[in-house]
Amino acid sequence: MMSSRRGWAPARGFPTTTGDPVERLNQVSSLQELHRVPALSPDQIMIETQLYKVDQQLQGLLVLWEHRRGQLDTSRRVIEFKEAVPEVTAWLETRGTDMLKNKNNFGRSKEEVLQLLTEHDGSDDREVAGMKTKVESLLASYRLVEANGHRELNHIRGTASSLEWEWTRFYSDMEQRHKNLHLSLSFQDYLFEGSNWVQKTRSLLDSLAQRTESVDRSEEAAEVRDELSVYVACTVQEQEDRVTEAKRISTELHSNVLVEQAAQIEQSTRDTMRDLECFRLELERLHKKLVQIESEKDRERQLTKQRERVLEEMLQTEETYVADLKLIEKCRPRFVSEVLPSTLKGKEDIIFSNIQDVDAFHRLHFLPQLKERATTTDEAARVFIECVSFSFHPFILPSLPHSYSFTSPTHSLAIPPSHPSLSIVFLYSQSA
Repeated sequence: MMSSRRGWAPARGFPTTTGDPVERLNQVSSLQELHRVPALSPDQIMIETQLYKVDQQLQGLLVLWEHRRGQLDTSRRVIEFKEAVPEVTAWLETRGTDMLKNKNNFGRSKEEVLQLLTEHDGSDDREVAGMKTKVESLLASYRLVEANGHRELNHIRGTASSLEWEWTRFYSDMEQRHKNLHLSLSFQDYLFEGSNWVQKTRSLLDSLAQRTESVDRSEEAAEVRDELSVYVACTVQEQEDRVTEAKRISTELHSNVLVEQAAQIEQSTRDTMRDLECFRLELERLHKKLVQIESEKDRERQLTKQRERVLEEMLQTEETYVADLKLIEKCRPRFVSEVLPSTLKGKEDIIFSNIQDVDAFHRLHFLPQLKERATTTDEAARVFIECVSFSFHPFILPSLPHSYSFTSPTHSLAIPPSHPSLSIVFLYSQSA
């Protein structure tokens, strides 16, 4: 009957209209006027009316059939839902238990973390993806059942709610586990880089300490100090940031293992920074010490140059004095006979009594000793001390004012202010 209903069509020449017979007759009349269709006979009208009733009955049967099919489909969905949920729940419980066992296992090294990530994100991805599709399909079926209604709706509503909650929690735990493992991987990177910094810094300190042992100039000490300062400025803040991030991650993951590792790298960093500061202060002290030593050496060099200049001038003075004595000996007979003032007549022995001994002392003993030994002021002083017993140079030098006053009434001799140590003999030789 249903098949014939679907294939049924109005008789040829009749309009495809619906409604009560009166309305259909009015429509037919209008169509007859338009298309000049012959008027229906009473029998035809009766047949049309019967066909209309049959059509209405068929449509009612079709609605009942569709409703029944929907009920059966809903029942099928309920049955499939009830059969599939225990399997999914068992799977979620098993996987959740396994994940709970490893919840706080974040590895002790980068290799272990990578292995955990591989196990978490590797072959299980396909299984989890399949289960996700299955859960979504079950929940979609439940929503259709909820929309269509069913006598067991209240029973499966709690099951569906529990399933959705368990799956959401499981998937959230999966994502959190994935995130935590990546945090642990970042922690291991910070730990690795931090340990490398400690080792590199220790090596640098050893290298700089070896260089410092041979440093004897302030410039070299400054170079070592500046190299250390640049290294500290470029790397210490980065290391502090690594330690801070490692501590933050270990606290966030609530892992005793990671907390312990973070504490170890923090302590190593503190010890290394303390050694850096101690070595920096040691370099500062070394630099100041070398600067002071070099300053003292510079002052000593200046004093040495001054002493050398004094010794050089003293030697030149002695050589000039010996030359003056030689000139006096050469010119003395003429000076006595021709130039000696009348007031000094008869006093030649007072002036020139020891001139030959003085000349011999300076020319043969004192000047050679100075040339040979007066390389330092101490040696020059020893030469003077050793020659005190000759009583020549102490006698000549103190007698300069006396000799000058003795001869000034007759000779206008002036000792230049810039040469207060010029001997009276030298002045006489110049005037002669």
